[in-house]
Amino acid sequence: MTLAVCERLPPDAPAAFAETFADLPVPVRLGPLLLFAGRARVLAWGVVPQARLLAVHAGVWRVLGGSRGGNPLHAPGRWLPHVTLARNLDAATRARAVTVLDGLAEVTGAFSGARSYDGALRTTVPLAGQG
Repeated sequence: MTLAVCERLPPDAPAAFAETFADLPVPVRLGPLLLFAGRARVLAWGVVPQARLLAVHAGVWRVLGGSRGGNPLHAPGRWLPHVTLARNLDAATRARAVTVLDGLAEVTGAFSGARSYDGALRTTVPLAGQG
């Protein structure tokens, strides 16, 4: 689940994220399937936004502050939390996936860790918990 995107983490981010993620694990509830149109044609499992998850999300945005390169679709008030299941599926495969997955019962779990992904280097850095 992506909380934010930026070009570079601020130098004080690791310490600030320790406070932001101090309350992990955060309960989450997976809800309906989502289909996002556009270039990536994403099939995702929606995450029902609950108060604690929204508080963590807002905390991440406070830490990032004015970091450049952010995606406004991830901003508080616009963010649609989800878990991506697949990207760039052709129409037939997407239809089959929806048929198989549609109607699944809601699932509860926990957001128990966080990490940062560097798209240029293709590396991850743990930020908290079991990320």
